[in-house]
Order: sequence, then C-alpha cells, then structure tokens
Amino acid sequence: MRVYDLIFPKSDDTADDCEDRLAYVRDELSGNVRAAVADGATATAFSGEWAELLVRAYCDAPFMQWSDLLRCCDDAARRWTAVVYGEDRPWHSLMRAKAGGAAAIAGIEVRSPDRTWTAAALGDSCIFHVRDDRIRAAVPPYGADDFDNHPSLLSTDTARNAGLESLFTAVTDTFVSGDRFVLATDAAAQALLVADRSADGLRDWIVALTSERETAARFIASSRAVGSLRDDDVAIVVIEV
Repeated sequence: MRVYDLIFPKSDDTADDCEDRLAYVRDELSGNVRAAVADGATATAFSGEWAELLVRAYCDAPFMQWSDLLRCCDDAARRWTAVVYGEDRPWHSLMRAKAGGAAAIAGIEVRSPDRTWTAAALGDSCIFHVRDDRIRAAVPPYGADDFDNHPSLLSTDTARNAGLESLFTAVTDTFVSGDRFVLATDAAAQALLVADRSADGLRDWIVALTSERETAARFIASSRAVGSLRDDDVAIVVIEV
C-alpha cells in the first residue's frame, strides 16, 4: 500500500495556525495501514492539540465501538489537560481553555492479508472508498449538501460526548486491488463529494493529491480561487491498495 498525506492551512494562515491534523502508521510485517484525520473546531480552545491527540490515539488503538471511542476520549482528554495546563500560558488562554476543545474525527484500518477495511467517524471529517475514480462508499454517509456550521464534535469535556452515540458511524467492508481510500476534513470532503458528481471531477482530485506536494498545493490553491473548495484548513490522507 502507498500512503500520501497532505495538510494545508487557510490561505492567509501559516502552518502553525492550522487546526486540522492527520496521522498514519504502517505495520511492516502485515502491510496493514491505520490512518486518521481530525478537524479541530476553530471556535473552541486548543482544538489543534485535541485533534492531534485524537488521530494519534486512533492509530494506536482503532475504535469500532462507541464504548471504545469514549475510553479513547477519556484518556486523550487527560493528556489534553496536561498539555494545555502544563505550559506557562497567558491567563486569557487558560480562561478560554475552561470551555474545552472540540474536533471531528475519521479513522480507518486497511488490512492487507484479508483485503478488508474498517472505518469509524464522528462529525464531518469523512472517509471515501474510491473505485475507478468514483466514490463507492462514504463514512459517515454524507452528501455534498450535508455540511453546515454545526457538526457533531468530540469534546475534551467528556460529559458532553454522552449524547453523541447515535451520530457515531462504523463500517466494515472489503476492497480490491486498485481501490483507494481518501480521508478528508470537512472542506475537502465536501469538495470531493461535489467533484464526484461529474465524470472526471474526482479523478482530477486524485491525480493532484497523489502527485508531488507542489502540484497538490497548486491544485488546492486553484480550487480555492475558483470557489470549488472552501478556504478552510485541510487535512487529507490517500491510501492506494
């Protein structure tokens, strides 16, 4: 399997300002790949740090059950608290931190020996199973018109996560050689779903995302310029099998 990973901040931001995160690991013996993307909510405190902890937690121990995700959040929330309050920060930053951070997450494990994949997601970060340059399945089952400004988010205040179980999606399926999996945070996920409406639209994205980083960066900038991609942070992982 081949893996491509790309992060792009908003047009006027630096890499340090980006609150989306990604991570992936490859088992050299089995060939299995685990990957995750998370979208830190800008309106919440230290959401980039929270997103980072979530993607790393998924790659360490993928969750397919709601109870497993809650345990993951409990552990990650303790780590987030240690990160935020373990440094000397301005008082106003610490006051804001009391409200907590929030993020959407999507993760996948692709297993080479038995050609199966499992994916889990909460919020508007998505995983697309792509075959012959068309989306075969989406996790969660979003359409291009389903994105808004109020996605479901995992919070560092874990008591707030209790009512989200019905919004948690987990899927297991099979793949064939030549398939791709694309993990994307919300702006890119929506753009990919729109692109899939036309014959070659998704293919153009796939070609760009699996090219040199400079080519991918130009494609992202061009897509923003013409309005086919919202100017938001972007985290993308492409897995070719």
